[in-house]
Amino acid sequence: MLGIDPRPFQFYQVMLMRHGREFESWDRLAFSTAYAASFVGVKNVKVENYHKFMIKKPKGIKRDELEKLKRYF
Repeated sequence: MLGIDPRPFQFYQVMLMRHGREFESWDRLAFSTAYAASFVGVKNVKVENYHKFMIKKPKGIKRDELEKLKRYF
């Protein structure tokens, strides 16, 4: 996966290298996808919208939504 011999490295070092390589490949893919989307005419294109590690995840369920769900159960 990394293209190197992992034996001289400790596990956390290999995992950091793997994460860095995956992050870098997502950088290239996200830039290419955002560029293609802007070329087609999509408005407000951001690389963060296409990047696996930069997409903002929802914080969770809100209190009022939880209360609505509790009514059903």
